[in-house]
Amino acid sequence: MKKTLLILLILIGTVTASAQSPVIEYGEPSELNAISKIYINTGMDFELHQKIAKDIQKKLPNLIICDKPEDAEVFLVFNTDSETFLAGVSSTTTSQDSGYLSGHASTYGNSTTINGTYSGNTTSTTTTSPFYRKVETGIGHVFKRIGQNRFRVMMSFKDSRKWRFERKPRSNFAREFVEAYSKANEDKKGAERAQQPQEQTREQSAKKSSSITQPAAQSSVPILNAEGYNQEGMKLFSQQKIAEAEAAFREAVRLDTDNALYHHNLGTVLNARQKYGEAEKEVELAVRLAPNEEIYRKNLEIIRANRRH
Repeated sequence: MKKTLLILLILIGTVTASAQSPVIEYGEPSELNAISKIYINTGMDFELHQKIAKDIQKKLPNLIICDKPEDAEVFLVFNTDSETFLAGVSSTTTSQDSGYLSGHASTYGNSTTINGTYSGNTTSTTTTSPFYRKVETGIGHVFKRIGQNRFRVMMSFKDSRKWRFERKPRSNFAREFVEAYSKANEDKKGAERAQQPQEQTREQSAKKSSSITQPAAQSSVPILNAEGYNQEGMKLFSQQKIAEAEAAFREAVRLDTDNALYHHNLGTVLNARQKYGEAEKEVELAVRLAPNEEIYRKNLEIIRANRRH
């Protein structure tokens, strides 16, 4: 994506005063260990910057997000683009009768019988309407400066959102960074712990054994975290396993009740199962949690229309 490359070059020019072309090296996400300050660049899209920063700070509250690139140790560059294409055509057929009935009626007791013939025509009208799909693509890079005019790329990211129940690329970018940062720093802590003596007293061992609980009853969906259930639900939904998808999305909502995406996805499946009342409640909650998500509002209108019919 040319826009992302331009932002990257501008940012590199901001943090280096050299007139020479920058030297780009390639590293590993593990180099994020011991990093405490980052800078997020999304070009002129301030709202996108705020959302990525919020997602990262929610999981990494001790990580400092700097206002100036020169104060940061690591730089995150991200931008999105979207395109709309024709996904298909829907057809609606309506019929109208025009004619008359001729004959006579005869009454016997409480019953009336009509004998006659119907003359007329039935007119059918078919209306076709195209429907479109919007695909949002996000590209990002994570890098750090290792010298006066040298930079090291530690992560590259590219993702597309093709379906309305999928997570947006900017959320996946923030999530991947959080996972890479957490793993890099956890690996470092694990190495430090490995160098220390590990002992467990008999009393501690007994306490640990007594605290083991019996496994829960086996569910129709795997035991995962909230996002795992959400991903499982999307997979099942794409396989037309609607009932199983509903169960997975319900678990995602149970484990993370403040996540608008999970409520929206559950509402989408409930709508597919014609449970319009429940579907409306779930998507209404998604709209309250994420009022700026236009797709949630549109789907809420569709569900309400389905419920009226």
